[in-house]
Amino acid sequence: MTSRNPDADRAGPDASGGRPQYQIRVRGRLGATIRSAFPGLRARVEGSDTVLTGVLEDPAALYGVLAEAEALGLELIEVRRLPPPEVRLPVLHRDRGLIEAALVAADLGVVVDGPLGQREHRG
Repeated sequence: MTSRNPDADRAGPDASGGRPQYQIRVRGRLGATIRSAFPGLRARVEGSDTVLTGVLEDPAALYGVLAEAEALGLELIEVRRLPPPEVRLPVLHRDRGLIEAALVAADLGVVVDGPLGQREHRG
């Protein structure tokens, strides 16, 4: 029996308000004609595989892409939901305490650039 992560099945906007982005790897180098079957996805070749990446709004959109890949006879290797991008704010003031207070007040999960390039995740 495998345990399920309920968040892994959620295909709506992630907790940071971003839209879900997926990476779909298929065997082979896809030509322009087959790539045109996936207009909302970017394609790049990695070795002998093609990786399609893009935003898919909901489970139906994901299943639609997978059904199209199957209909085209593509060999599916991997499907991954990518983590949301980090929210990065520029350091506007040297007083780190003021920046931290502003982030707490805004209740954001962000990456703060610390002294000497150190990074801290807040949130």
